[in-house]
Amino acid sequence: MQGRNSYEDELARRRALRDLKNTEPAAEKPPGDTEEEMPKFGWSDIFAMTIAAYQVLFPMLLIMVGAMVGGYLIFRFVFR
Repeated sequence: MQGRNSYEDELARRRALRDLKNTEPAAEKPPGDTEEEMPKFGWSDIFAMTIAAYQVLFPMLLIMVGAMVGGYLIFRFVFR
């Protein structure tokens, strides 16, 4: 049996989050305080972008090479 705040119950989690937001007092920042945390860019981000680029570009490269090989074979064997 699942309780109201069960992890598997999506509606209960949303309700609990909404209740938590409604009970917290709104903390106001001074008007000049606009400092935000800058995201850090590390080697794992570069590695992930490299993998993503290969996933996007490699299939197109294979299609182009396949079309060139197919054209070569057509002209080689059909148009002798």
